[in-house]
Amino acid sequence: LMNNLIIHHQLFVGDSKMGSLNTRVQIHRKSHYYLLPLSKKQCSEKELAAYLADIPEELVTVNQEDKAGNSKIKAQAFERTKTMVNDTQDFSWDERRIIVYSPVYAKRQQASFEDRLIKAQNALQLLLEPKQGRKQAKTSLELEKMVLKILKKHRVIGFITYQIKEYQTTKTVRAHLDRPEEIRTTIHFSLEFEVNQVAKKLHLKKLGWRVYACNAPLERLSTVQAIECYRNEYKIEHKFDELLNRITALMPVYLHKPKRIKALISLLLLALKYVSLIQYQVRTELKATKQTIKELYPGNPGRATNKPTTRMLLKAFDNITLVIMPIDDKIIVKISDLKPIQLKILELLKIPPETYLRFNELIFSHFDFSET
Repeated sequence: LMNNLIIHHQLFVGDSKMGSLNTRVQIHRKSHYYLLPLSKKQCSEKELAAYLADIPEELVTVNQEDKAGNSKIKAQAFERTKTMVNDTQDFSWDERRIIVYSPVYAKRQQASFEDRLIKAQNALQLLLEPKQGRKQAKTSLELEKMVLKILKKHRVIGFITYQIKEYQTTKTVRAHLDRPEEIRTTIHFSLEFEVNQVAKKLHLKKLGWRVYACNAPLERLSTVQAIECYRNEYKIEHKFDELLNRITALMPVYLHKPKRIKALISLLLLALKYVSLIQYQVRTELKATKQTIKELYPGNPGRATNKPTTRMLLKAFDNITLVIMPIDDKIIVKISDLKPIQLKILELLKIPPETYLRFNELIFSHFDFSET
């Protein structure tokens, strides 16, 4: 019965690599939903410009609280609909295009754009300055190629206008020994450039905007829900990175039997689940109680956070001392007391300190005891 059960209307959230037309067709054909940002190839700059040329007066706004408790804009958005057709032209559906503006994203893009403009202008300024080892243009065409190479490198073609001027100087060289007197002509160049303020202004207006594609009906996934869903997506890539390279690193192993390899991977996946659960539990509790936690950043104990990682939390339990002492005919186990930060972490994990301190109650009446 379970094998014949068909589950529809699952939501698949991914990045732009999931945005190929074929992938969206397959998801929609199977009566599922998708939510993903579109790359420039999937939604061209011309198409984005057309959306931004018709921005409605009222935008859907998503707010968030800053560290001081003040409300600020997290994102603004509006929607358009586009009819999608597959490659064979035999299947079509209406796709929601959610055009989202992020102030943080816009600020980051603007800073990058301004930095590239400055670097390109500095490089152009030095282009004609003579320097040992620096290639000098011999023709205006060669100089123009050098200018375009700089603009392309810094991705500012169209945002800096330039003009190359060529002029000649002549001088008479006196005769010397068997060399006759001659007139030598030298070609010089000048390069004038400036920022295209019109193009720059138009470009700045587009910064911070991104187009999301979604086929879920509005009543199932509103604009606000779509934005928050994508922003809070479970980033499985991070977990795979932790599995392969970080906390539960899957290092090369010399196991020949497949069942042992499977057992090791299963054990590491189980550990990874606990790693994820610890982080989720602590962050959820901090958010619910509107708290932050300190003493997790090395060298900066006063820095607070409400989104600690499991690595940071486990690092706080370093330097735990376990003492095993033989006294008379018994072996007594003692463990160091918990620090306030450690007690706080256990509280957030809803683990009673007694679970940890119970080690102090262990007493063995025989000597067949080892760390193993």
